[in-house]
Amino acid sequence: MKNDGIVLEGKGAVIDLSDADYEVLSTTADGPLESVREIRINHHEPDYSNGVLNLHIEGCVDSISTKVSEFNVTKVKSVAFANFNGGIERAGQDSQEGDGGVLVVMIIDADIPVSTMARACISVTEGITSAIQDLGLRYDNKCASGSKIENVVIVRRKGQGPYLRGAGNHCKLGELIGKTTIESVKESALKNGLDTKISAVDSAVDHIKDCIGWGLIPEEVGVKAIKGITDACLRH
Repeated sequence: MKNDGIVLEGKGAVIDLSDADYEVLSTTADGPLESVREIRINHHEPDYSNGVLNLHIEGCVDSISTKVSEFNVTKVKSVAFANFNGGIERAGQDSQEGDGGVLVVMIIDADIPVSTMARACISVTEGITSAIQDLGLRYDNKCASGSKIENVVIVRRKGQGPYLRGAGNHCKLGELIGKTTIESVKESALKNGLDTKISAVDSAVDHIKDCIGWGLIPEEVGVKAIKGITDACLRH
């Protein structure tokens, strides 16, 4: 069965790259991988052999989300799996309990150097953080920034398509990468059962507490606002 260019096979998913010469930069492998024919997303340990890259996820492949963005001749596809029901992190802090994680495979329909692939990896990571914050996820009453398991894979068409050197937020390619990452990660997280209502309420309450602590609003006003939010949730 095909799902937005991905073939679902039992408990795994396959991304077919046999139509061109693809090079891959993955956080699960050492250095760029040349002539990759296939990417498999499954429950096996990550490895690479004979042109096949295996990527591990903790969860059901039905929760994978695919998003595409394009501008003129530049096109990117994000294939994401996100489980934020545990293992949420904040930079510089220990991770929370749980086996949550996120995987993003970013397929860039262009020829880019390895240095740009590395920058694209950073743009994907920034997109993951943006998605986590959009979902209102918190760590110790502060904005979360990542998850315990976080893997990024960048795919480029070697020697084909436009030759692009920039993948940061200052250029169109970086914008497309960020947009598709955010959309696919958020959708996958929701497919995995993330309760955004609870996350949004927690985020709002924490923000009010911060405002009280910073002296921006009187304590009695903040307490009244928090009570109003919690009472509204109980009614629904």
